Order: sequence, then structure tokens, then C-alpha cells
Amino acid sequence: MATKRVAVVGDRTTTGGTIIQGLSTWIVHGKGVALDGYIVACGCPSGKNRIIAFNSQIFAEDTVHSVPSARQPVASNSVQTVSPQSFAEQNSNNIIPVFAKSCLRGSGCTDAGQERESIENFGDFSLLQSTDTECGYRCEPSSPAQMASVSAVAATEIAMKVIKQSAKSTIKGRWMSPHPVLVLLVGIFYTPEIGKGGSRDDLADYIARDKLDYLASTGGTATTRVRFQARVDMHTGQPVIEGYHTPEGSGLDQVPVIRMKPDVVNGVRRYIPEGNNGPTIIWTPAEPDYRPVNHTGNNTDYSAPPSIFVNPIPESQGAHTTTTPIPEERHFSDYILFFPTDSGMPPIYIMLDSPRNESGVVTGQGENIYGTWLRDAGVGLGCPVPAQIADKLRGREFANFDQFRKAFWIEVSKDTELSEQFSRHNQTRIKQGLSPRTIALEHIGKRMSFELHHINYITHGGAVYDVDNIKVMTPKNHIQHHKGNK
Repeated sequence: MATKRVAVVGDRTTTGGTIIQGLSTWIVHGKGVALDGYIVACGCPSGKNRIIAFNSQIFAEDTVHSVPSARQPVASNSVQTVSPQSFAEQNSNNIIPVFAKSCLRGSGCTDAGQERESIENFGDFSLLQSTDTECGYRCEPSSPAQMASVSAVAATEIAMKVIKQSAKSTIKGRWMSPHPVLVLLVGIFYTPEIGKGGSRDDLADYIARDKLDYLASTGGTATTRVRFQARVDMHTGQPVIEGYHTPEGSGLDQVPVIRMKPDVVNGVRRYIPEGNNGPTIIWTPAEPDYRPVNHTGNNTDYSAPPSIFVNPIPESQGAHTTTTPIPEERHFSDYILFFPTDSGMPPIYIMLDSPRNESGVVTGQGENIYGTWLRDAGVGLGCPVPAQIADKLRGREFANFDQFRKAFWIEVSKDTELSEQFSRHNQTRIKQGLSPRTIALEHIGKRMSFELHHINYITHGGAVYDVDNIKVMTPKNHIQHHKGNK
């Protein structure tokens, strides 16, 4: 059998250069195959830094594949020959291109870090907070001026404000979400060289844009050397952002790549995820007359951490380790977003966090109901979850709280004693898993349906899926309750 001689992105050449361009449709060991004429980083003058492959052939195993040349015709004495080395000879020296790595790792090294370091070693970032972090319903602006600042946002979309960012952040535009997000971390994880005007394709250490394009189109994942997740500190009730070095073989070094597509609403161009597997996030480019939202209606006393650090993954959770928990893939809610070239936004990393987005198993007993169930939903702590509904839901696992809410109302629709208490219109709604409408006096703006309230706030460590921690309230009562507890 012939020696394997496939030239791929990251391979070293006989002249000491590195192949930095490869096919997005022909992948070998996760790397694009390079063709005759593809670009090499070798310090050569422009036009001379290209591969010359013998008869435009690339060898793989014992099979010869004829491939087209990507090189334009040039004079033979004007191009430096950079034939690929044997794959077997330089396999151990291959660079694994990554989406993000620490600037402490020099050129040609994409290994994960091993020491605690700042997020700013990976690039620019912004930390944002959405309008409501309590029960999953949109906070209403509390003043006319504030109402005006939010008027451009669709009623079902929640604006976010920047609460912390790197000193020279280049992240522009505004972010919104149809669902409340506790915090949103946005990172343009480039090295200083790229930040000065270069591109990912200029550095072999980084996954090139065309490869990210391919991964986005195929639902793939990209290798990264850093990931973030948020958790609630049980002592302070505050979100804590945890960063982790993600080495090869850790099982945590892959992040989904999601394509963002253009969408126009009311004449405003914005970008939303393509398909159903991406995050519920919306990005709108900054407009000339746009001013960032300084206060979105959320009065939660969340203070951004003074610093965000990246740590090695703990080896064990014993008495001699730090308090940083060992991360699990199921607890990550992060993505790489790939935008069209004309959007002006480079590929970025985002981390969203809301305990409502995490899976959980239903617990709790509920309470016996006598008379009209939701009679007192507009006063005090509202109405409890009926015991018979708790019995139907207890032990069931839900991927997120939205799924739980839908199942909750469907179970109510199946209970004759409870469903008969609703109007015909509301009976139709709850059969579809939608919350029933309240009387008009209990409406606040476009919030017109009964809402589920967590007695012990989720941001304070309250159980998301414990029905004994859930009450049913009208929007008016719900908003007044939260305002009274600030």
C-alpha cells in the first residue's frame, strides 16, 4: 500500500510553510484537503505562496485522485515550489485549527491552556442582561422615556443591555431574544493579529471562514479551546460565569456552528438563526440613530463580575479541589454564529444562560383545590398548582421550562373539573398548551394571559421544576409582586 499523502489544512510543506486553504467539501480527519494552487503561509511574496502539485494529483492511501487546479496560470519561474510532505512524516506536527485559543499560545500552537487566565486573552467580549430574569415574562418599562427606548423592539422580543465588556470591544449592534435570558456572553475570539485588520484565513491556527461556512451548512461543530457556562451561586443567588480550557480529548471541545440568516421586520434588517437547532437570539446591526439601551425594565440587582476567568477543567470534585464544578456537556448552552459576509459581523461565540433553558425533572405535591381554582390569581401569591396536575407531571423530564409550561396547561385541559371553569375560547387555548387569558382588568400591555411565578426566585437558587415553588398569577399581580420585592 502506498504511503498516505493527502495534503490538508495545517500540513507543513517542504519549504517550511503551512497550508492554510482547503476544500470545505472534502474533509480528511476534520481538515479540508488542499489542491494545486491553494494558499500557503510561508513568508513568500503574494502570488508565490501557492502549492504546486504534480499533475494536479493528490494521493490518498493507495488511490490516486485527479483534482482540478485552483491556481491561475503563472510563469514557472515566478512561483516557489511548496510540495506537501508525506502525511505520515508530519502527522505528529499537524496543527489542529480552532475557533478560539489563548493569546498566550504562540503561533503554531493550538493546545488548551493549563493555568487560570482572563477571558481577554481570547479576544473581545460583551456581557449582556435581558429585561426579565425572574419568571420568564417580559418586564414592562416603568417610565414613558423608558417605554420610548424600547418601542423599536417587537412586543415578543426582549432587548438586552450591556453590563460589562472588554476595554476595546468591537462588538456592535443590538441583541434581542424572544425569551428571557439571564445573561448573554458574546465573544469575538480573535488574536491581536486578526484584530488589527487580518482575517481568520490569514492564520493557520484558526478555522478558516469557508470551513465555518461548511460546518454551519451541515449542522457541524467546531473545535475550540475555551467554553463558558453560567451557574447560580447558592450563597449569593448571583449568576457566576465559568470559563474552561477545553483540551483535545476532553469531550468538551466542540461547539455547534449555527448559520444566521437575514430577516426584515417593519423595514428593519436583522439576523436570526437558520433552522430549529439554534439559540433564540436576534442581532440587528447598529443604525446611525440607535442608542444602546441602558435600562430595559429589569430591576434585578445583578452585578457583573469584576473579571471573568478561564480555568482548567477540574480533575475531580473532592475535598482537595476548587469550588469550580466539573462541567458537563449538557450544561453548556453555547454556539458559534456564522453571519453572511455583507452583515459586517464576523463569526462569533455566544453563551446564553437561563435556568429555564436547562432540563429538569418535575417534583412536588401541589395542593388540593376547592371551588374556583384561579379565583385569587390576581391577589397575593396567586394560586397553587392543583394536586391532580402535580400527580400527572411529577417524575417527567423536560428539556426546558417552556416545554413544562406547555405540558402544564395541556394537563389542565384534560382535567374535567378544572377545564370546565374556563370559557370556550380558553379551553381551546389550554388544549394547545397555551396559557388562558385573564379578564381585561388584569392585562398589562400585551401580557394578557395567566403566568407561572416562582415563589423562591430562580436567580436565588429556587427550584425551576418544583411545583410547590410555582404559583399561577395574573400579569398585573405578577408585575406588582416583583416590583414590591425589589
